Amino acid sequence: MTARLDHWLPGPHWHTHHHRAVAAPEPEVARALKEVTFSDMTVMRPLMLLRTLPSRLTGHDRSRVAGGVDAIEGMTRMGFTVLDDVPGGELVMGFVGQPWKPSLAKAVIPGLSPEEFLAFDRPGYIKGIFGLWAEPDGSGMRVHTETRVYATDPEAVRRFTPYWRVIKPFSSLMRLDMLSAVRRRAERTARGGAHR
Repeated sequence: MTARLDHWLPGPHWHTHHHRAVAAPEPEVARALKEVTFSDMTVMRPLMLLRTLPSRLTGHDRSRVAGGVDAIEGMTRMGFTVLDDVPGGELVMGFVGQPWKPSLAKAVIPGLSPEEFLAFDRPGYIKGIFGLWAEPDGSGMRVHTETRVYATDPEAVRRFTPYWRVIKPFSSLMRLDMLSAVRRRAERTARGGAHR
């Protein structure tokens, strides 16, 4: 997966990596990675509602993130682009924007194609990717997320650095929440339980 992430965003200025062990076979984990919803998570949806509050108050909210929508669709509605979606559970999503702006509608450039994302180099912006994947780990699997962020110029570094210091703990909390939700969903399916 590292090579895939390196293709989309080599040499990030900032990054985080999180993982969780899952006691379920690969097919269930791969399905859970793609089907996990915001309703499966305990902190993701409240934090995203908080982040989109300025957009909703000004009537510019285009995300309309419902709890039952799968996380991939929810992130797409918020302006992320699916860069890679590989059968078996590997996913890379990306966004370009100026996230330090209060309104999410103004902070993210929506609708970029993967090619446009790769080529984007306009000064004053950041490019971010979010990778989600699973790999064998003993008798089970291990699910991972990696977030990488790259600034297109020194001004963007200056603007994003204080923002990153504030949001990094919350970003990490959301990633861990998502991994825990994937684990619960996959392990429940492996035990023969129904999806939520």
